[in-house]
Amino acid sequence: MKVAVVGAGSVGTTLAQRLSQKNFRIKFGVRDPSSEKTREMMSKNSYASVDKIPEAVAWADAVILATPSFHEDEGIQKVAQSLGPGIKVSGEIASKRNFFLPDVFVAKAFNTCGLAVLGHPFASDSSPLTMLIAGAAEGKEATEELVAGVGFTPQYVGPIRYARNLEGYGPPRAVDSTWPVHPAGFHT
Repeated sequence: MKVAVVGAGSVGTTLAQRLSQKNFRIKFGVRDPSSEKTREMMSKNSYASVDKIPEAVAWADAVILATPSFHEDEGIQKVAQSLGPGIKVSGEIASKRNFFLPDVFVAKAFNTCGLAVLGHPFASDSSPLTMLIAGAAEGKEATEELVAGVGFTPQYVGPIRYARNLEGYGPPRAVDSTWPVHPAGFHT
């Protein structure tokens, strides 16, 4: 599976590295692929390629949005617009921190664990921790594949409206990332 990771900070690079170890093809989506910061990040992450955000999203079968959380409409709109043409956020939906992304299924995971758990998703007996996920049923299999690729045992809990309920479960069960997953066959 080709995965675009939008956001190349600690969370994005940790998820990308874990997925690359399971043979997922990774492309980081960043604002400026030629920046010094991006060149430095890529020198440490040779398993991936990098492109501007809209191009990385267009290339991918699935997208991991690993950017800081935004609680105001303006911040959410800015992130959505960076994903490329056709991405829209309505005021009512944005105020609830959900994206309206045409032709994609949205799932939420990784919203109750810290970076250390993302990098080592195992219990003391070396068994995988369970990652709770919520999202569109149509994207469930792809989301489960991504969560398993990071090293967790995925546990689907229902539609995206349940995502807020997961936030109360503290570590290590499951960084606020929203995963838009393309439909079956992935390309829209």
